[in-house]
Amino acid sequence: MVSTLSTQSKIALSVHICDLRPGTSSWGATVAVEGPVMAQGLVLAIFYEGRRLKVGQLDEWGYWMVELEDLPAPFNMVANTHFEVRSKEPPASYLSPQFHPPLVRAALQGFLERTREWPKHLPLRGAQLKGAQLGQANLQGVDFTGANLSEVKFRGANLQGAIFKDAQLDQTDFSSANLAYADLQGASLKNVDWTDVNLKGADLRNAASMSLDEMQNWLDLATLDDTQIARIRLSTLAKKQEETTQYGGHYRSSNSINLKANATSLAPVSEDIKGTSTSERTSVSTSYTSTSYGSSLQEPTINNKKASSAQEYDLDESKYYSFGKQPSKAEPIEEEEEEAPAWLPQLPPVKTLTDAEVEQRFQLERKMYLTKIAKYQQKRSLRGGVEFSLNMVPNGTFEMGSDQDEDNERPRHKVTLSYPLLVGETLVTQEFFDRVMLHSQFKFVGAKHPADSVSWSEAIDFCNRLSQLEGLKPAYELTAKGINWLKESNGYRLPTEAEWEYVARAGVDSLYSGSNDLDQCAWYQDNSKESSHEVAQKRENAWGLYDMSGNLWEWCYDTYQEDSYHGRGTDSVVDPVVEGDGPKVIRGGSWSFEAKGQRIKYRSRLSAKFKTSRVGFRIVRSPKLKMRGG
Repeated sequence: MVSTLSTQSKIALSVHICDLRPGTSSWGATVAVEGPVMAQGLVLAIFYEGRRLKVGQLDEWGYWMVELEDLPAPFNMVANTHFEVRSKEPPASYLSPQFHPPLVRAALQGFLERTREWPKHLPLRGAQLKGAQLGQANLQGVDFTGANLSEVKFRGANLQGAIFKDAQLDQTDFSSANLAYADLQGASLKNVDWTDVNLKGADLRNAASMSLDEMQNWLDLATLDDTQIARIRLSTLAKKQEETTQYGGHYRSSNSINLKANATSLAPVSEDIKGTSTSERTSVSTSYTSTSYGSSLQEPTINNKKASSAQEYDLDESKYYSFGKQPSKAEPIEEEEEEAPAWLPQLPPVKTLTDAEVEQRFQLERKMYLTKIAKYQQKRSLRGGVEFSLNMVPNGTFEMGSDQDEDNERPRHKVTLSYPLLVGETLVTQEFFDRVMLHSQFKFVGAKHPADSVSWSEAIDFCNRLSQLEGLKPAYELTAKGINWLKESNGYRLPTEAEWEYVARAGVDSLYSGSNDLDQCAWYQDNSKESSHEVAQKRENAWGLYDMSGNLWEWCYDTYQEDSYHGRGTDSVVDPVVEGDGPKVIRGGSWSFEAKGQRIKYRSRLSAKFKTSRVGFRIVRSPKLKMRGG
């Protein structure tokens, strides 16, 4: 592949760290380079700390994914990390911007939250991990000197011998964690949850913001400095003194027993000492009633029967994820059946239509949908005023693929979806993603903009978390070998490739989703002004779904295979899906892609780890319906 750029061409490259891998004496990373489609074939070289590591080129979609190994340790968390990408002629030499710590820290946090372990010989001094979810993690002996670990959830984690010198640990949850022989010298420990923690042999000297009651609890277990011990003793003395009252020149207890004989042996207590005896107890967090992440919840149970009105959900994460001492076993979720509407018969085979016929078919299908099915739309609401809608889509049969376009779209074949779907009316927005995941990093920032720079793996995690928040059975099981789709689940998930094409067509065999006029229904290369746009600004398709062509590519659950249609032949297949390792399917085109990529039938793929400003996702779920006559 040879680049067609001229020597005067000016391009912009984006560099992302997609994954981190600690090794025995070094570390590795997966780095993604993103350029414009017109830069396909451009030869690039990637450098780290001035050393050239690998040479490659942008593929036909403008991407280059490179695996880097044997990068020198210790991991650099403080200074700039220099991943440089340079291009050969043409165009003139290009140097990417420096790769700054915030992006490295985000990748590091993602790695730790997925694997929940880190080798102790690779220090994480100065790591910025505020708010990380590290329950049940095995971080024995890891050096966190000077790290910001405020609000981290370490419930049930193994932190034996870990080093937290001068670390920020304010509002950190250590409940049920093993901190035996950990070094917490000089750490800030304000409002820490110490419930059922093991602090045997821990070093708490010079630790800041610990209450007197907390220090009293650890006096016989942990190592304290002389000042801390003196404060405990003075506080104890002051409390004893406050239990007596001075009456008629004598010290009397509250039950009026004369303590004059003892009064002379008690030294006067100054006002300053009395002031230090005031209770500084930290609040105890509410007890957890859920089981660990990935399993079903005991509470809350949400009735999703028709959800005709918006409901609020409690997004306090502590109520849904418990990584510490396990509570009593949660009862299995009872999936309540929802009343099924009387839908139309299966769709007839689709034929190629003229523009006028497409518009006529669109209007008829839209009218039918509005009168018979739209009333089953579910409007949902999350705490904080974030709302999202799910459109009901009937089951049916359609012709998938094409016999006239790209090779990977052939052959055209019949597909039947045997179940109805609830489909997100729009792409997942940034405010929606933030409310569920509690963190984000988008390129085109805006509450109503679609959530970009989200990998396939993160989209899977989002679906499971949202399912738990709504009391639904999560659709995905995360195992050491990978991700399993629990097909009987009623929780949120990504659409399969067949489901995506079916709902994008919406009963109308148009070129794009909603019209044969691309400008009418999509943001793409010619009208986007090099940016994504707020959702639902273009024409919807006949089933009320926005931006299924353009704006952002959409992740599908399927693993991409170039010839996945070939094995199906022309026979009808039921509920097809391709699972396994490898790149994942993306559909629908984006703001940066040319017109042909916005076609409903167009297929593309991307690594599951890749994050790009061109890709987002839409959620679906399979409601459990009570079939009529059954």
